[in-house]
Amino acid sequence: MRLSRIAVAGAAAVTLLGLGVPSASASTPSASSLAWQAVPLPSLGSALLEGLSALGPADAWAAGFYTDDDPLLLHWNGAAWSAEPTPGIPDGVNLQGIDARSDTDILADGVDTTTGNDVVYQFNGSAWTSLPPPSAADPGGPYGASFGPGGQIWAQGWIGGIPAFFKLTSAGWQTYPTGLTARGFTSEPLFVTPADAWSDGFTGLGTSADSPLLLHYNGSAWSQAPAPPLPPTGVSGTLDGIVAPLGGPLTLSGNWQPCSFGEVCSSSPFVVTGSGTSWTSEPVPSSVLAVSGLSPNLAGQPQWMTARTSDTTSSYYLHYSAGTWTLVPGVAITGETSPEMTVVHIPGTNSSWAVGYAQDGASAGSFAPRIEVNGNLP
Repeated sequence: MRLSRIAVAGAAAVTLLGLGVPSASASTPSASSLAWQAVPLPSLGSALLEGLSALGPADAWAAGFYTDDDPLLLHWNGAAWSAEPTPGIPDGVNLQGIDARSDTDILADGVDTTTGNDVVYQFNGSAWTSLPPPSAADPGGPYGASFGPGGQIWAQGWIGGIPAFFKLTSAGWQTYPTGLTARGFTSEPLFVTPADAWSDGFTGLGTSADSPLLLHYNGSAWSQAPAPPLPPTGVSGTLDGIVAPLGGPLTLSGNWQPCSFGEVCSSSPFVVTGSGTSWTSEPVPSSVLAVSGLSPNLAGQPQWMTARTSDTTSSYYLHYSAGTWTLVPGVAITGETSPEMTVVHIPGTNSSWAVGYAQDGASAGSFAPRIEVNGNLP
């Protein structure tokens, strides 16, 4: 999935926010091992980074788009992030996800703003080519793709408005129904082994309430697994992150709301662990308003997820250790607010990237791309 030092555009002052953590939170660790740092990026202007795929500590790719809707691709070579050309991807494509198997085999998906359709492109080391969606999938429906075991390409989409998976074979796309009867969205498959994969998301799209969704693949078919129930006050909820270590319990993150679809209310985050049949809740600091994503440590156990608090001046993260989730401040950059970040584990290490963007106070509708790192890099 994803320092010559290049000055951050605008020479904004960057600080690690050591104060100002909302008072209701659990105490924030002061250990330097938990500190997040901003990583310099080339001067990009107004842009948003949406996804990152790390091959190792010295090799990673990040994808996004400029605010004029043109695609944006960055590469980390162990010393610096650099902007890369995107031959074959037309202007007007918002890249929103990326999955690198090697520097010569990469998938990137997003939205073609000229048609409004989801698109997937594959890189062969020199150019990007379109990867057409499965013919069985709903035209214009959601479409994303990622690598599975051995370089298999898996896609998510809809058939008749119902989530389905597809695997690319020499004979074309093979269809894998999910057995669902309700509309919804699913994440890309997370493979533990070739015969054990998970996907999370939600069902109930467009109805009065959304329900957390968990799906399991046993090597031949996908089926719905028992998702964690909403609390008694929960009306609607979604799953937004999953870690599935080999031989260990699943960890899921998500958010629930005490109101129906279309109504306005505050969300509440939750984290649960379990076997896929029953779930145990884990406490989250009360000052956390929402969570998203999960990334593991070197051993495959949960380590980080993104958190949102009432403080919009800094990014925030939740760190897991010894059964406790602790709120950790990320990076505060002068003039930037409301960072939206996604955490990504760096293979072979206990380090993590966080990729995203923040609102740039320089002008309305202006965004500052951002990459942060926790841990040691070359």
